[in-house]
Amino acid sequence: LQREVFNALLLDSGRPVLAIPPGARLALPARSAIVAWQPRREATRTLHDALALLQPAASVHVVAVDPRTGPQGY
Repeated sequence: LQREVFNALLLDSGRPVLAIPPGARLALPARSAIVAWQPRREATRTLHDALALLQPAASVHVVAVDPRTGPQGY
């Protein structure tokens, strides 16, 4: 059930999801962050909503897994 809820939040909510590994200590503002990216409207909206969390970070890495390129950029 936890995996299903996490997947639904991550893929269907259209909102930022802050994932913290078990046993890790939350320190805000974050020193570094990873952003999963797809060139879609939902990802743009989510990234915009997450800017307040990302701006103070010393580094932000944008990751696109298995990107496809074509005339529309995805």
